[in-house]
Amino acid sequence: MTQLVIVAKKISDITANIAKVVIIGMMGVMAVVIIAQVYMRYVAKSPFPWSEELARFLMAWIAFLGAGMGIRIGSHVGVELFVRKLFSSRMQLWISLLIKIPLFALFFVLIKEGYFLCHDIAFQRSPALMVSMAWPYASVPVGSFFMFLQLLPSFFENLRDIIVPLPEASSTPQGEVK
Repeated sequence: MTQLVIVAKKISDITANIAKVVIIGMMGVMAVVIIAQVYMRYVAKSPFPWSEELARFLMAWIAFLGAGMGIRIGSHVGVELFVRKLFSSRMQLWISLLIKIPLFALFFVLIKEGYFLCHDIAFQRSPALMVSMAWPYASVPVGSFFMFLQLLPSFFENLRDIIVPLPEASSTPQGEVK
């Protein structure tokens, strides 16, 4: 089980590094395009017809890839306070594991249906850029696959900790004498 966690973490690390570079690049392009559009619209009085569309497409990609990064570091909204106060650490592991199973199912559906959607609309062209609409819509299955890969290490760690429980920590806070 530990070997599975190590492999999942390596895959997660590699894909996260790739996603970081892609996100930074897309954000840079989006910032330049938006700044240029503002200049062209208000100073030169001749706006680009394609800039808003490109910014929208880049934002979709950034959002889906960024959601995977959020899953990686555990920054998505959760109700951890109640779970930590009401349940033992072992039960918390079970709750965490059970929450991840429907997430995997959701990601699987988004990957599958997103792929079919991209396939079905590949012939459509965007109005301003004239690129296939499959490119912006591909952010859904690609981002969902990335989220799936980022959730795997945490899932395997929870599973490992349930199968091979860690020794319970002392209830006495550090530095306090009984």
